[in-house]
Amino acid sequence: MHRQSLKASFRTNSEAKEIKEEDILNLEDYDDAWEYAEELGVNLEGLNDLEETKERLLMHIRKGETNPKQQKR
Repeated sequence: MHRQSLKASFRTNSEAKEIKEEDILNLEDYDDAWEYAEELGVNLEGLNDLEETKERLLMHIRKGETNPKQQKR
């Protein structure tokens, strides 16, 4: 599976924005990561740093790509 193809969508300011794996990998600010997590419904409890947060966000996106129950029909 190509890393660039992994993505998730969320709504922000009444516009749909697509989050790609590369967007998460390039995060340098915890506030931006927190925004992604809120919009995606990702729980960040127990995480201690930005790298752990990125890993959790990536796992969420990957789960959505491989879980048929979460894919749009």
